[in-house]
Amino acid sequence: MQRSLLIATVLCATTVSLRADTLCHTVPSVSAPTNWSTTVTLPRFDPALGLLRIVRLELTGSMLFDYGMENIGSQPSTTSLLLAGLMHVFEPQGGVVWVTAHPVLPTITVTLPPFDGTIDFAGPSGTSVNDLPATDTGQVLFAYPSSAQAALFVGLPDNPGVVVLPLSATGSSSASGDGSVVTYFSSAAAASVAVCYEFDLDCNGNGTADASDIANGTSLDANGDGIPDECFAIDAGLCPGDGSLGSCPCGNTSAPGSGAGCANSFGTGGLLAGSGVARVTTDSLLLTASGLPPSSPILFYQGTNAVGGPSGAQFGDGLRCVGGTVVRMGRETASSGMASFPPAGSPGIAMRGGVGPGPATRYYQCWYRNSAAFCTPQPFNMTNGMRILWGV
Repeated sequence: MQRSLLIATVLCATTVSLRADTLCHTVPSVSAPTNWSTTVTLPRFDPALGLLRIVRLELTGSMLFDYGMENIGSQPSTTSLLLAGLMHVFEPQGGVVWVTAHPVLPTITVTLPPFDGTIDFAGPSGTSVNDLPATDTGQVLFAYPSSAQAALFVGLPDNPGVVVLPLSATGSSSASGDGSVVTYFSSAAAASVAVCYEFDLDCNGNGTADASDIANGTSLDANGDGIPDECFAIDAGLCPGDGSLGSCPCGNTSAPGSGAGCANSFGTGGLLAGSGVARVTTDSLLLTASGLPPSSPILFYQGTNAVGGPSGAQFGDGLRCVGGTVVRMGRETASSGMASFPPAGSPGIAMRGGVGPGPATRYYQCWYRNSAAFCTPQPFNMTNGMRILWGV
């Protein structure tokens, strides 16, 4: 019996060693009478996650067995029953078995009296039992890149695709003994197929595991957390209004060398700075804007690319340098010319901005109101911009 495709469910990743991860995907099936065959669809490994080392393919087979016996002879009869099944995962072409599960119960021995005159699998000369469970698990390991089988599980970066594997379940129960005994067997089977990818993290994408980079001195790890320092960085040097790069709309440059945005009506430039750790999994990044009008509204926003290069483009009384897909993360009100984001106890910037698995680059800037008639007719100004390389 051919059954329909199953749907994969992704399990969470768990760390197994320093800067090494395991990512598993599993495909369950509902129980159905044997014999049957189907296919399972599993996500391939995404090389953007790191350096694949091991592919572990696992099959867990569960079966429920029914049997019935009737002694139709004139003498007592003893029969031994073996309740068993076989489940296989095959290579994609279906010719070679990769993994086998063999659910089987201990041998059952039954002695029945002489025939009672009715074949009903009950009464003095008959018996029947339903739903006896058995489970077994088999697995195989493929090393990458040395194994051709493992290569079938590797897709393209950020678009890995899937691999489709045939799966079958058959009943193989049997009976043996003396006398004349009529027997029947039935079974139902369910399978769970999992693929686990064991890989080393390679946050800088140089083809060498992070732990090896650090051990070899190729990368620095100043805080000893096992993550190369170059895998996260905060660069606040975009579109400053201090005259070092772009020209402010009205010649309203901020203090030379300050790195702040163009000057506002209070004579200061809005300066955006970052502190904390910019890592997706341990995000403690805090953005702080200073040099603002005392109580002006300020909008913190994120973009996916720079606008106008590092010098930016004139916008309101300042320079804008963050664009692409823009996320307005939050609005605050300055206090004594300062504001920070995110507020204490609220979701972090990576979550607010929807930053995916690191490493990932995002750009940040602040828009703030400056309603005084000062420069252009537009009542707002901009801080400098920031580029942040988010680590994993």
